[in-house]
Amino acid sequence: MAPKTYPPGVQVRLSNTNSDPEVGSSLGYDVRLALATEKSEEEMTFGQALKTDRRLIWYSLGFSGTIIMEGYGLALINYFFSYPVFQQQFGEPSLAKPGSFEVRLAEIS
Repeated sequence: MAPKTYPPGVQVRLSNTNSDPEVGSSLGYDVRLALATEKSEEEMTFGQALKTDRRLIWYSLGFSGTIIMEGYGLALINYFFSYPVFQQQFGEPSLAKPGSFEVRLAEIS
């Protein structure tokens, strides 16, 4: 019987109780299932992928949007400090420049 060959990058471990690597390894890895899944994903059209992986798509969009909005929020909060209305409401009169206001660092954090 010829030895079984697997695609490059696929590592197969033999379990102590089973000498057939396709059934699974000590980690519970099923090579046949992985190869079948990989083949079906390669043959999928874009529309099928959208229907199949809808939850994954929404998760990645939400996660990416959260990171983008966090960065936008950090940049936006710095602009508030330059508005005179914000400085008057949350700041204290400046001793260096009469008639202007300063927002203390304690108010920010």
